[in-house]
Amino acid sequence: MRGYAKLLMLKKFMLLGAIILGIGGIIAIIAAIMGTGEDTLIFGFFAPFLLIFSVMAFLMLKANVNRFVIDMKKDTLEYPGGGIAAPSFFSYFSPAFWFQGFKRYTLTISDIQSIKQYDETKARVSKEDYKVRTTTTYLLNMNGKFGAIPFRFSTEGKRDELYTLIAQMNEMGSPILNR
Repeated sequence: MRGYAKLLMLKKFMLLGAIILGIGGIIAIIAAIMGTGEDTLIFGFFAPFLLIFSVMAFLMLKANVNRFVIDMKKDTLEYPGGGIAAPSFFSYFSPAFWFQGFKRYTLTISDIQSIKQYDETKARVSKEDYKVRTTTTYLLNMNGKFGAIPFRFSTEGKRDELYTLIAQMNEMGSPILNR
């Protein structure tokens, strides 16, 4: 199963999980209101957390459904939040910084001043069979008037596809064949 099929399956599981957690939270609240005894305290304690977690899972799914959307007419790139660096020390205390993964952001492509693609490879030794396992993450780093934004990809092809589109639109580097 490759890239898009995996992403589609992951989205379905996340949506299903959010629905199940939400239903579980509602049932727990009803049981806490209707019941008596020790079980009521347990349901009453965990019910709000189930509801909050299901809302968070739904918002995260909603922000990540369409990873990157490029509008050539409006010269914009829309992307899910979560990778934006804090511009100052005080930004770490802002709720907007901590909840950025639940929103989508838009930037003007012509504001991108530089774009760089690179790979990040990590190796670890398995405790069971002592074999070295490596994982590679493909990164695309954009700098511009908006600051710096790193994007992570699980496949090199998707990263290069976005890189090529942005470079073509911004006329960065050598021209790409138009048909």
